[in-house]
Amino acid sequence: MVFCAAPLAQPEYPLVAGWIGLVGLVFILHFGLFHLLSLCWRRTGINATPIMNAPILATSLSGLWGQR
Repeated sequence: MVFCAAPLAQPEYPLVAGWIGLVGLVFILHFGLFHLLSLCWRRTGINATPIMNAPILATSLSGLWGQR
């Protein structure tokens, strides 16, 4: 989303491109970077569980924050 869709929307719709980029950045953080950070902390011996557990599988907002 960040590298493909946002640049395509930018010339004609800069606000839409900004929102696409923002959503893509949130996905990158929650699906990858935060999990890698948790793995690094666990490697040093600190019990740091990932903050998200497959957030894309949540069917509701309460499911996202309560179960995932």
